[in-house]
Amino acid sequence: MTAAMTNKAARSDYYVAAALLAVLGPGYGLLAGFFPTISPDGFLYLELAKNVFRTGWEIGGEPHQKFLPLYPLLMAMGDLATGRLLGPDVWGVAISALSGALLPPLTFLLSRRLRASRFSALLTALLAAVIAVNLNQYRDLNVIPVFTVGLALMLWLWSGERFGLAGVVMGLAAVTRYEAYMILPLFLLIHLRKTRGLVLGTIGFLAPVLPWWIYNLSQFGHATPSLYFMELFNYRFHLTAIVLDLLKDFGPVLLLAAGIGLVRLEAKWKLGLGGFGLGYLVLHTFWWYYADRFLVPLMPLILPAAAL
Repeated sequence: MTAAMTNKAARSDYYVAAALLAVLGPGYGLLAGFFPTISPDGFLYLELAKNVFRTGWEIGGEPHQKFLPLYPLLMAMGDLATGRLLGPDVWGVAISALSGALLPPLTFLLSRRLRASRFSALLTALLAAVIAVNLNQYRDLNVIPVFTVGLALMLWLWSGERFGLAGVVMGLAAVTRYEAYMILPLFLLIHLRKTRGLVLGTIGFLAPVLPWWIYNLSQFGHATPSLYFMELFNYRFHLTAIVLDLLKDFGPVLLLAAGIGLVRLEAKWKLGLGGFGLGYLVLHTFWWYYADRFLVPLMPLILPAAAL
């Protein structure tokens, strides 16, 4: 295939991704606008968003030591940018809807980057758009959608060897949910012999997380809030529920296709996608609390592999 043909195919892929976004953006916006919900954790994120630019990173007058800052900051900045006319709660749901609209286009582009056919990539992108557990999150005030789309964007940038930008997005994911920290050792291991990628990715990762680490060191004496990690000692066993929800939400055919696709991937992607997916499932198998929404961040791992 000539360079001109490759560039033409890439442009065509971007047109497909843009069309998906153009359709899904308004659709998810209407879904969120008419049927908004808020999860129990969402009330805490909302309180942080209300306070962060007024009294600081606190809830009920006490410094907060559990949730991470990106999602509440986005809510608060959106509220400020619109003169506090809409409120951070509206922005929280809007961010979820926008994140949901971005996931299928990124799924399509990542699948194509991993050399799936255009038909298979489009099919998995459409599946990402209609899986029920996803739709429930895109109208809800919760952190899962923005974290998931951050993972998808990071993987797409990584697949194009945009290591610096991939590192920045990985860092942003790490100040959204803690599971993103599991990606860093895999990234370092994969790129041990690629000094440029290793350095750029590490610098990019540190750019968003260093201010957060410094804040926590100054406030609490440790780099990351400790209350979240205390929950590791209150473990449960959710394997049966996770397996049943994977079958219900993804379906056995899609999971089988993802397994076959993972085997076909080159070694670095087997380690990257497979390693993170396995670590994520093990963590949530023993976490003190489980709900099927915690499976949504597996979308950028399962669907592109299934497209192959």
